[in-house]
Amino acid sequence: MAGKRRISKILRAVLYIILIGILGVTCYYTLKYMHWYSKSHGYGELYQIEDEYPFEPLPDRLLADSSWINIAKDTKGDGDILNWPDAKELSVLHSKDTIWVKFTLFNNIDINEPMVSLAIEDKENGRDWYGSVKDYKYGDIIATGYVRKGSSYFGYNFVQDKKGACKLYYQLPQNSLVIGIPRVYLEKYKNKRFVASVGHKALWNDDFKDILEVNDLLTSPEK
Repeated sequence: MAGKRRISKILRAVLYIILIGILGVTCYYTLKYMHWYSKSHGYGELYQIEDEYPFEPLPDRLLADSSWINIAKDTKGDGDILNWPDAKELSVLHSKDTIWVKFTLFNNIDINEPMVSLAIEDKENGRDWYGSVKDYKYGDIIATGYVRKGSSYFGYNFVQDKKGACKLYYQLPQNSLVIGIPRVYLEKYKNKRFVASVGHKALWNDDFKDILEVNDLLTSPEK
């Protein structure tokens, strides 16, 4: 009888450990999921896309442009999930009213469900960044990402509003994702810092190891 009670206690203990593990994993991914969907800290309008949304290749005029300036590099293989986007280089290019930011990956991109973001620093009121960059608090965020649902996409694309939202392109030869951000929006963050990151299926996966300056995006030679 005593043996049965001991076995019962052991089984309950094992069950508790499993439940705690499941809860921990759930909380972990929920926090990452919230990174993309939070409306707080003045993130701008967040709106859903429920129609056909084909991703476009990078226009030839940008593909052939030699004025891309590399502003950051990252280490290979340091992403959260091995086969998900692994950040390699961050580059910038100017056009008349748009700042083009290119996220080049070490691995092949999934053009169906990509995620990219720039998290603007907020030392006073921001939240702790949970990526590889330590001692960093972020507030406003510039992000775009979509998830495939049947023959359509749902997701979010927030910078300012529907007319000013950033545009996402892909560049297969270089395994790159490119977003066009209205210059007027970035100018609000002059002299601030940011962390750039990539992800997949509405989840963060990897960030660039260095904290960067928004001015690095604004002051590159114009094209």
